Amino acid sequence: MPPLVVVGLTLESGVPDESLGALLLFGTNVAAIIATGTLVLLLYRIRDVAAAAGLPVGRLTGRTLVTVGGMVLLVAVPLAFVSPYIAIAIYIAVAFLWLVPDRRFERQLFERPTE
Repeated sequence: MPPLVVVGLTLESGVPDESLGALLLFGTNVAAIIATGTLVLLLYRIRDVAAAAGLPVGRLTGRTLVTVGGMVLLVAVPLAFVSPYIAIAIYIAVAFLWLVPDRRFERQLFERPTE
């Protein structure tokens, strides 16, 4: 049964705790589909292929990737209370993000002032 149907049925039957769990499952499904689709399209360089074929392709900004990451975190934080493995995965992902260099800071560090 689809998660949104379960939300409606459990709300109607007077079990709001169960409906929150089903709603979290629905949000998890949506976030996973969007994040996985984004990752696959980026890995296969679909944007480059579409641009080479003459199709209109918009700019991919950091804001887009932050939005996708924010959706995943929005769902992952409540899931961390359900499973300690998810909490550990979030901890590792955030620690990994600290290792990724930020080009804006690197540009300011290595730019030589012109006089």
